[in-house]
Formats: sequence, structure tokens, C-alpha cells
Amino acid sequence: MGAGSLDEAIRQRAAKLELGAAFRHLGWRDDVPEIMCCSDWFILPHPEYPVEGFGLAIVEAQLAGLRMLLSRGILDDPLLATARFRRLAFSDGPMAWAKAATELLQSPEPSRTSALAALRESPFAMDTALSDLVSLHQCEHE
Repeated sequence: MGAGSLDEAIRQRAAKLELGAAFRHLGWRDDVPEIMCCSDWFILPHPEYPVEGFGLAIVEAQLAGLRMLLSRGILDDPLLATARFRRLAFSDGPMAWAKAATELLQSPEPSRTSALAALRESPFAMDTALSDLVSLHQCEHE
């Protein structure tokens, strides 16, 4: 989790919408896995253009066993085969996102163990990534 240039604008917007009881600005945190493990969903609404790049937070959410609501502006790359997710257009609006969140909550909870096993077998695994990088380097010098 982080902090950024829009922190104050977000706080003001939450206050204007009278969301004080439901809004928690956590700022910069080092304990993201612990926070994610206390959550039901990982929700990432993002406009479709420009597309969001590789999302380490998406991998972390899967390893924490979270159901994910992702906009269509998020690349498929970091999704593991075990992911429980729904994709929606950013423009679908809050009611569609809320309905999708409720539907996801009805699905079985994602398995952290299965997600970790899937990560080990994926291109995101450090050993695999390093091996691929070394292979590329060796090909260039042969």
C-alpha cells in the first residue's frame, strides 16, 4: 500500500461523500500481506486507457487468498490459474461492481496453498525467471 499526490484529494472526497465510518486511509505500509489476509476482496478499478502494467499487488492479492474485482484496464499477465476474479469496465458503475463483489463472495474462498503452488509453476517464480534470463544471456553470447 502506498501514498501519493492524491492523498488529500481522496480524503476530501471521502469526507464530502460522508464515508468517514467506512473509509480508512492507511498510507504507506510494510505489512501488506497481513492487511490483505484480513480482507474479503481486492478491488482495482482503473480506466481502460491507459492500461495498467504488471501488477505485483495482484499477485500478492492472489497469494493472500483474495477474490478480485479488476477493471478491463488491468493486464491479464499476473493472473494465476487459481485466481477467483471478475473483470468489469470501469464505466460499468458502482452498482455493477457491488453486484460482482457480492457474487464473488458467494464463490468458494480461493486457496492460498493452491495459489502458492501455481506461482511456483508460473513464469513469475524467481527460479524460472532467473533461468529464463540466464538462457537469454547465454544465447546472445554463443
